[in-house]
Amino acid sequence: MSCTVTIGIPVYNSQDYILRTLESVLAQTYSDMEVLIVDDASCDKTQDVIRNLQMSHVHGNRIKILYQPLNMGVSAARNRIIDEARGAFLYFLDSDDLILGDKTISLMVSHAQRIDADLVIGSYEKRWMDNSDKKEFFRYDQKDFVNDDEFAKYAYRKYAGIQASACNYLIKLSLIKSLNLRFTNAVFLEDFIFTHELILYVKNVVTLSEITYIYQFHGNSLSHTQPRDRIPKQEIAKTIRGVAHLKWLSKKLQSKPYASLRMCCLLRTDFYIVCSILRNSRVIVPSFSMEEMKRIMSSPLSMKQLLFDSNCRWWNLFLATISQLPAPLCVCVVKIVGKMRGII
Repeated sequence: MSCTVTIGIPVYNSQDYILRTLESVLAQTYSDMEVLIVDDASCDKTQDVIRNLQMSHVHGNRIKILYQPLNMGVSAARNRIIDEARGAFLYFLDSDDLILGDKTISLMVSHAQRIDADLVIGSYEKRWMDNSDKKEFFRYDQKDFVNDDEFAKYAYRKYAGIQASACNYLIKLSLIKSLNLRFTNAVFLEDFIFTHELILYVKNVVTLSEITYIYQFHGNSLSHTQPRDRIPKQEIAKTIRGVAHLKWLSKKLQSKPYASLRMCCLLRTDFYIVCSILRNSRVIVPSFSMEEMKRIMSSPLSMKQLLFDSNCRWWNLFLATISQLPAPLCVCVVKIVGKMRGII
């Protein structure tokens, strides 16, 4: 039997957080929904917490649990949610975050139905759990986008013009399946890669000024990387390939009004990836060569195309220029600028 909304939650060793997360879901006044959980081979008491809530909560029967045969990562869990979801719309939620307010899903569905939206995005709050006073709020313009390329130009108007996360938006499941969109098998930026490809294909979009979601930052978060003693190079390489795929798509988008804005976003992401490589160089095994780091920052667009839009002209000029330098000099400039910006 189908429903209007599937709330998809990948979980892994989330016993300390999953109860509050699920309570925020089951508190929703919207009733025509399922809660689809994919447990990524948890080895703590996460499953016990979920089963107890299934039995004790008045809406516990909305919860369905699927189990991965072994720990396969958050991307595989989200892809399984896409495959198994029965809703007309899909809403991803991380297992340590919260839906804010009990009418959020109802609000999003009403806006989606009002203009036959492909996508409805809510504003959000970031909350640091180790410091109750530290909060950040990110509000979008309250706006309907109904024209071709209108939303993409808005999303790429500045770096991080929309959230990189795959959470806190309602998306037509049929659109994802028709495009065969999948989360890339990467540890870093898998949300960014998925969302920034999705942007290219949505037309009717609603952005909400209401805060509808709380991202919670803490030491054991599934979605926020912690310092590590060893980082396999292959993990980073998967992310690099994912961003390279987004850049490859740019060849088909050269005539779009947002082409240079989009490329600026991707090239800046490459710049931050190289900064991260330099910052973590002692623990990445095997190491990246200077030539490899230079190649990360390559652009498929010409200099003329990169300089088309004045909103991102200087960033594109800087990033395109340093990518043409000899590898040692390219990496040296990245390191200097990265240190100046406090990234390295």
